[in-house]
Amino acid sequence: MSSSTDIAQMAFSGDKGSENPMFANFERSLGNFYVASNSSIKALAGDPRIDKIYSKAKTTNTHVGIDQGNIDLLPFTVVGNDFSRVTELGYRKDAPVIFLSDWEVWFLRAEAALKYGTSDNDQTAFANAITSSCAYMGATGAQDFIDGLEYSIKTPTDKQKLIVTQKWISMNGLQEAEAWAEARRHDVPETKIFSSANGLWTTPTKSALGPQVFPSIYLYPESEQSFNPNAPAQRKLTEKVFWDN
Repeated sequence: MSSSTDIAQMAFSGDKGSENPMFANFERSLGNFYVASNSSIKALAGDPRIDKIYSKAKTTNTHVGIDQGNIDLLPFTVVGNDFSRVTELGYRKDAPVIFLSDWEVWFLRAEAALKYGTSDNDQTAFANAITSSCAYMGATGAQDFIDGLEYSIKTPTDKQKLIVTQKWISMNGLQEAEAWAEARRHDVPETKIFSSANGLWTTPTKSALGPQVFPSIYLYPESEQSFNPNAPAQRKLTEKVFWDN
């Protein structure tokens, strides 16, 4: 897989019964209170894809998000136009569900080349990944952005951080579950890219888990616990799957 024509995805027509499942679920909720997270807004500063992922707040014509968990600190009458919202890039009724993208493959190839010395050139694969991501989103200026990251002069550790960070950004709005999996896989004790005090993630204001501690696993549904006699015991949010560092 090397181009957007190879993307593995499930298409939806947008007609009743054939809607993107996330869109359908959110639209059936009590209201659309979803705005941009500051974690993403900060990571996208200077990135040509930001306008493709988030709209600008109508009142300021700038990108404005909120810290995770801070919604309860805002007045109930807060104006939605004061914040950035997700665009139709991934949030629309006919948005496809992407299982595997060409940019994801290029990032994996960059990581493999950097770590294991495969036949790929890690810098080329890294650039191809960002170029593919920008092309899919319709963002221009990919080459200037890539040049500004100065990948070639970074240490191996910092190159790895760039690969992971850009991969996470590229999946924003398109491959959310995979982005979460990649974050958990790479947030190792030696380089806590996401969960450190200065990491990409922001600790929710009212987090019951404490500073720099984030959910690392899904809980079993209550229905499963109630009606399935063979259901395993409920897990804790901080338990880890076998590959999580």
